[in-house]
Amino acid sequence: MFKTIPERVYEYGHKNGRLLSHFLIDVTASGRDELGHVLTIAFSRLYAGRHTVSHIADASGCLVLFDQAPEVRDLRERPWILQELPGPLDFGDTLEWVWSWLQKADLGSDEHDGFSVPGWHAFNGTFGIVDEVWSTFLAIKPSWIYSGK
Repeated sequence: MFKTIPERVYEYGHKNGRLLSHFLIDVTASGRDELGHVLTIAFSRLYAGRHTVSHIADASGCLVLFDQAPEVRDLRERPWILQELPGPLDFGDTLEWVWSWLQKADLGSDEHDGFSVPGWHAFNGTFGIVDEVWSTFLAIKPSWIYSGK
């Protein structure tokens, strides 16, 4: 569905954390506090302060966060439903908005025969973007979290 993190990639090919300008996120968890921790990382930038969310997109049941208006050509071949927000959301507003969205999101059927709880998968890809769209910085997909028997 999305091009996510195929391997550890840093800008300009540097390894060992040198010149890392974007945080790569790939977390599956449940709970509002844990979501807040992930958003704290997603909202921080080493080079430019803090993000605000200006647009969101429904990407086949996955929520994609934008820090600026996307280029039309970036969305042309993607079945994303883009929504401009009435005003930019800061960290706290985004946490509340995403958590509220997750409470209403369709998780699909729970196929696990053991204990499971509703959760989410938050991720971005190379250079801290989602599916090669430069105005994005995080995607969140509702997911079941399974515990062993």
